Amino acid sequence: MSPRHLTVHVPEFTDDIVSTGFDAAEEVGFDIDRDQESDDGEWPYYNGNYNKTTVSFMFHISSDREMYERVLSVGLSDILIPSNWSDEQNYAEFVTAVVNLACELAVAYDAEYVPLFQTTNHNTIAPTGMPFAEHIDQVPQLAVYSETLFEELGGFDALYGGTPWRYAELDSGHVFAMTSDGPWENSEFTNSKRRDLQRGETVTDLDLSDPFMTLDPGEYGTDAVITKDDIAPEFTNEALTLERVYRDESDTLRRVEDDSFVRRLIDDGNVLGELPDGVDTDDERLSALIEGSIPPAFVRLNAPNDESIVSKTLALDIETSKFELLVNLAQTARSADVSDDVMATIEGVLDQLSEMDDQDGIDQYIEQKLL
Repeated sequence: MSPRHLTVHVPEFTDDIVSTGFDAAEEVGFDIDRDQESDDGEWPYYNGNYNKTTVSFMFHISSDREMYERVLSVGLSDILIPSNWSDEQNYAEFVTAVVNLACELAVAYDAEYVPLFQTTNHNTIAPTGMPFAEHIDQVPQLAVYSETLFEELGGFDALYGGTPWRYAELDSGHVFAMTSDGPWENSEFTNSKRRDLQRGETVTDLDLSDPFMTLDPGEYGTDAVITKDDIAPEFTNEALTLERVYRDESDTLRRVEDDSFVRRLIDDGNVLGELPDGVDTDDERLSALIEGSIPPAFVRLNAPNDESIVSKTLALDIETSKFELLVNLAQTARSADVSDDVMATIEGVLDQLSEMDDQDGIDQYIEQKLL
């Protein structure tokens, strides 16, 4: 899974950046060992924990920091993924701690923006220039906005299409927002006792677009499927299986190798047709590509043994979420009618990734080339 980070963006800050962050974290229940030593003078790095769950605090104290860059990055690794917790209540309490931390950091730094994002979508959620409102391309699943930035971005209606799943107006004037489609989806969530969180009405709609709907009967493609037992808020690399398929005359996908049934097509969120005779409902696979709005060009094959964007991505030996990588590639393409030049560029990136071994280098390459 791609690591998650909570970052603090404030154009100018004259107080002590490190102690301000520590004070805010301790205020909401994080334990910080202030006697830790950091080797990097401009990027001091420390560990803290909440009920024995470790997170990292990396500060940017260089005088050369650009105004849009973060002063603090709280590294949450993959601990926001529910499957990494054995106790649902403990998970709910940690999510609440992250909510409280985001709010407290925003107030302590009088920050313009405190978003939660994954490494793979950093440059669409975190600002890449000034002014902030013109350099934020994607709405975070969790964020705190200054009053000014909130207004410049158009408020809840422009950002979320209405009040989000959870929101709060802080005494400082900051606005907190949290959508329902984060890693906490389908898990317990305890409302913060420190913040007056309101329940909104907007539930994020999934764009259930099946890329195989545009294929004609007899055409080949590559699908990334999961079993029904692997349904989760996020798709792990281990859960994804590549299937080389073709579309038959009955709106179903069948394996190229033996004509066996894989799944029915989805049109506007609705499953087409009935299960074929002799097929048990548990035998039908679910496509991860539908929730990712993956364009048809990423799945289509001219011949059964050709390679596609989907097959090349699933073949990568990486820890980074392959599903998230596909989604980011789709966002890069921007359209279902992907040009040959765009396809060639994306394929070149995937070919380069297939030759890399260093995981940190892979994450950095993805950020540089795709975001």
